[in-house]
Amino acid sequence: MSYGGTFLIFNIFGTVGLLALASTLLQFLPKRHLVARRFAIATLFLPGVSFWSAGIGKDSLTFMAAGLAAWASLRLDKRYPGMLFALGIFFVVRPHIGGIVVVALALALIFTLQSGVAAKAALLAVALPAAAAGLVFGLDYAGISDPASLSDVTDYIEERQGYNMGGEASIDITSMSWPIRLFSYLFRPLPLESPGLLGLAVGFENIVLLAIFIFFLLKIFKEKSWLPLFTRAFMLLFAIGTLVILANTTANLGIAIRQKWMFVPMLICVAFSYARTRRPASRLDEIAYA
Repeated sequence: MSYGGTFLIFNIFGTVGLLALASTLLQFLPKRHLVARRFAIATLFLPGVSFWSAGIGKDSLTFMAAGLAAWASLRLDKRYPGMLFALGIFFVVRPHIGGIVVVALALALIFTLQSGVAAKAALLAVALPAAAAGLVFGLDYAGISDPASLSDVTDYIEERQGYNMGGEASIDITSMSWPIRLFSYLFRPLPLESPGLLGLAVGFENIVLLAIFIFFLLKIFKEKSWLPLFTRAFMLLFAIGTLVILANTTANLGIAIRQKWMFVPMLICVAFSYARTRRPASRLDEIAYA
C-alpha cells in the first residue's frame, strides 16, 4: 500500500474509537444540562482527538481500544465482547496498559458487585490471578524479568525518566514532585510554551482539558454522577493507574501529548457525568442527539 493509503487504514481505527466515545457520551448526555451536553460533544472536536487517532502507529489503535472499553463498561453484561476486543488490542500494542485494564476491571467488579460475600470471594479468586498475570505480562514486555523485585521496578522507572531528553519538548521529571509530574503530563505544554501553529493548537487543547478537570473537581462533592458505579470506578481506576505510571516514566511532552489519549476519554466521560440537569432540551436538540 502507498503511504497515503496506509494512513486511510489507520483512520478507520481512529474513527471506530471516536464513534465509540461519542456513543458513550450520548448514553447519559440526554439527561444533562444543555450547555454541558453541547460542551461535552464539542470536546470530540479537539485537535488531538482526530490528529493522533489518524496517524500511522500505535496511537490510533490504543484510542480505538480506549473508546471501546469506555462504551463496553456502560453495560458490561451485554457488551463484554467489546471489552474483550479492546483488551486484546491493548495487549497486542501496549501490554503493560492491558495489565492496567485487567486490574481496573477486577477491582471495579469486586468493589461494586451487589452480591453476597461468597460471590465476591469467588470473583476475587478468579480476578486476582488474571490481574496478576496481566501485570506480569506487561512488566515482562517492558523488560523487567523479575516483577517481584522492587529494585528492578525502581531501576526501570529511573531509566525511563532519562529517555527522550534530547528534543525541545523534553522536561526533567526527576527534579519534579509527583503532583507536578501528573500536571505536566496531562496539561502541558500550555499556550506560548511551544512555538508554532501546532504548539498553539496543543496549548488550546490543554487549556480545555484543564477547564474540564477543574469542572470535575468543583462538581464531584456537590453533584451525583449519572454513570453506573461500576463504569465510574473502572474509568477512574484505569485512568489514574495509567496516568501515574506514564507521568513518572515519560520525560517528553511530545510523547505525552499523544499517549494520554489512551485514558483521557475516560476522564472526560467521568467529568461530564457530574453535570447537573437543570432544564430539558428542546425537541430539535433531542432529534439531533438521537
